[in-house]
Amino acid sequence: MSHISGQLPCVGSCVDDFVENYVGACHLKDIQTGQYLLGNFNIVQSLKFESVDNFIGLTIHDLCSDGGVYKNHLNPSILDWKNKEIEKIKKLEYQTQSTKQPVSIKGVYFTIDGFIQFERMRKVPVLNHEHRKIIALLTCMQDITLQLG
Repeated sequence: MSHISGQLPCVGSCVDDFVENYVGACHLKDIQTGQYLLGNFNIVQSLKFESVDNFIGLTIHDLCSDGGVYKNHLNPSILDWKNKEIEKIKKLEYQTQSTKQPVSIKGVYFTIDGFIQFERMRKVPVLNHEHRKIIALLTCMQDITLQLG
């Protein structure tokens, strides 16, 4: 999975390996464009994509907005909730960027099939070599539904 090597060469294969082998859903997003640079099998499967190539290059708006991936799978009231989720995620990403520190939250989410899922999400800034500028955000998600039940 070497999608990132050409776009962010300073990050390298270590992040590739981490994302690919993470137990839950995991992805890496370019900080400037908001596009997903990497994703693992779990994120691809949760979105019902055939391969990671269908995920790479998308943005949060491509997934959660009115015309996004969820449109054909969820009823309108849940879609309204997904639209609001965009702002929640952007606030979390802003907090990560402004502090240059990892941020974690627990929350309730709807799967693409419309099921409720409790999830722990952690966003980690990926810094350039000089550790002065964030170049990407690593997001790791863990389904904790069964642990709460």
